[in-house]
Amino acid sequence: MMEEILNNPSVEKYLVEIRRGETLCREGEDSQDLFILVDGHVEILKGLQPISETGEKGTVFGEISFILGSKRTASVRARTDVKAIRIPKDKIDDFLKEFPALAWQLLRLLARRLDARTQSLFAFK
Repeated sequence: MMEEILNNPSVEKYLVEIRRGETLCREGEDSQDLFILVDGHVEILKGLQPISETGEKGTVFGEISFILGSKRTASVRARTDVKAIRIPKDKIDDFLKEFPALAWQLLRLLARRLDARTQSLFAFK
């Protein structure tokens, strides 16, 4: 699915490049853009505390504020130079019409994260 998106010339208008150390989105800010990692490594932070990192091509982030229409629940900072697809909230309908498989990827991502959290909570009981 990611290769289909990246090989399509119309995706170029969504590509952004972020330098190492720069913040893609900041906890508490009122933005709902959705990001898909194309290249590089990012870390996710709550406050100043790193809670996760990834360099996996196709990783989606910013989905919580995007789906809920809420403020950012975490910050995302570039650990290396990063290339990402940035989909503004007001352009998602157009993007999903062109790349409907992204909707399924989002659903699978959310289901996996919910399952992981449920398993973690169960382990604490």
